[in-house]
Amino acid sequence: MNRCFHFKRIVFLLILHIQQSRIKAIPPPPPEGTDCTEIIAENPYATSGTYMIQPFNAPHPFRAFCENRADGGWTVIQRRNGKGADGNPVDFYKPWTDYQGGFGDVRYEHWLGLDYMHELTNQPGKKCELRVDMINCQNQKGYALYDRFRIASEAARYSLHLGSYRGNTGDAFRGNQYSGTQDGRPFSTHNNDNDDCHPCFIGDIAFNSCAENQHSAGWFSNCGLVDLNGIWHNQTDCEGWSSAVYWETWSSFHSLLFTELKVKCY
Repeated sequence: MNRCFHFKRIVFLLILHIQQSRIKAIPPPPPEGTDCTEIIAENPYATSGTYMIQPFNAPHPFRAFCENRADGGWTVIQRRNGKGADGNPVDFYKPWTDYQGGFGDVRYEHWLGLDYMHELTNQPGKKCELRVDMINCQNQKGYALYDRFRIASEAARYSLHLGSYRGNTGDAFRGNQYSGTQDGRPFSTHNNDNDDCHPCFIGDIAFNSCAENQHSAGWFSNCGLVDLNGIWHNQTDCEGWSSAVYWETWSSFHSLLFTELKVKCY
């Protein structure tokens, strides 16, 4: 009986091996363009949605949300609106590796990933712009536009580099004399702190990490006037939080209901 059992087991494993050897790995879908700007330029009537892109010199294609606007195609790199793929807010209090590779579903709340942002904004022969769209707690719409935008490499800790500002919300990234500028600052998470706090103070409270104190991640100075990765709050509970979604030159005491960072490269 034992011999019969072992024989059947050997036959079963042999059949399983043959079946598995016939299964070919399904390759990822081919890229539809180097970025959303190129995709929309080649097909102006393309709908906004999910596309596969592969920037110049990027080793692999990746999925991104492309927005078709009147001024061209934009690659969305972050969205906050309290709606993840499961209908609930996505937790943005993530470690360094999550921010490197990205998280969330690009159709909903998400962070595209610092590695992808670096590849996207460092394509040879292209310059990129950054647009930040916002909706505040009073349902007012605002925007900030920077005519140059680049994210440095991992070796430079994905530092932020911005051009000239225009918009109706104020140049919060460059802050004021107390907050310091976030332009040029490296990225920080709670487990990889690169900010200017040695320590920082809010009132008489001292702390050494903006990311940890604000339950967030970002390009922090001391700590700065922009925090778009803090805890999202709904419209009935959006005032007075230390961890929130802030653009403080426009909405300093109320958490934003919606933000979207998007990039156009040409």
